[in-house]
This record gives sequence, C-alpha cells and structure tokens, in this order.
Amino acid sequence: MNTTERWLLGALIGINLVLKCAWLGVNELTLDEPFTVYWSQRPWKEMWAMFATENNPPLFFLIIRCWSFFTPFEAAWLRAPSALFSALTVWPLFLLARQLVDRRTAVLACLLFTFSNYHYGFAHEVRAYAFFTLLTTAAMWVLIRTNDTWRTAGLATLSILLVYTHFFGWLVLGLLGSLTLLPEL
Repeated sequence: MNTTERWLLGALIGINLVLKCAWLGVNELTLDEPFTVYWSQRPWKEMWAMFATENNPPLFFLIIRCWSFFTPFEAAWLRAPSALFSALTVWPLFLLARQLVDRRTAVLACLLFTFSNYHYGFAHEVRAYAFFTLLTTAAMWVLIRTNDTWRTAGLATLSILLVYTHFFGWLVLGLLGSLTLLPEL
C-alpha cells in the first residue's frame, strides 16, 4: 500500500468514525439493546447460565461487560464499541475492493458503506451486528490474500470470533468454504 492509499484509507476511517459517533446518545436504549446491556451486567454465574439457553453467542456480551467497566454507564458510551467496529470495517473493505478491482472501486465501496443508513443503524446499536460486519469483511479480505502462513492463522482466528459473535458466523464460514472450492477466475 503506497502513501496516497494510506492517507486515503485513514481519511475514510476518520470520516466514518466522526459520522458513526455522531448522536450516539440521542435516543435511549431500545429494541434488543436493553437485553444485551442487562445480561452483560449480570453476575458471571447468571450470565453463563443464560448462555446455555440463549440464541446469541457470548462474545459481544463479554465485550460490552468489559467496556462498561471502564466507561460511564450511558447509552452513548455503551454504543461506542459498535460505532468503532463500524468505522473500522472500512479498512478491510477498502483492501478487499482494491485487491479485487482497483482503488477507485475501493473508495466507492467505502463511501457507499459510510453513507448506508443500514450500517449507520448498526453503528448505533448495543448489539453484535457492527462487530459481525467487521469480522465478516476482514475474513473475506484474508481469504483472497495470497496463500501464506498468516492467512491460515487469520482465517482460523476470524472464524472463531465470527461464531462466538453471532450464529450467522456459521453461514459466513460456509460461504468462505464454498469460495475456496471455486476455481480462480
């Protein structure tokens, strides 16, 4: 990656961070957010008992639990990890699009992601979706990289994180596995 691309990527991440962090605390916690916050704050024994019957894997609950230990217990602060994960998604998205097509396409993909209301909503939820998007995009980028030792370790790590973030991680792993079976185009 040359200096121009580094500056461009840094600017895209910065723009994303500013936009995704804007108005984080305007609305109170709604929909499934109170569920995530409630269970992330429960005693360890209760939280682990809940995972035995819960349809959400534990990783994001643990992230919120650790995060809320160090920050004020307010909606904006609880949503900050999702905003950060959403902003960081631009990094592997840029690298993926640049490697598959070119720099112009990478910038366009990142701008479309930046101004997507759908992902803006994920950035403003205390739920695992923004983290899941980051992990999925990173896994796709690692998959198309040249075959080296870091690729295997990276895919293994991302696979574990995906499955422990959301059960749709298994679908992503199936997609990644299918892509490895396709002949190179």
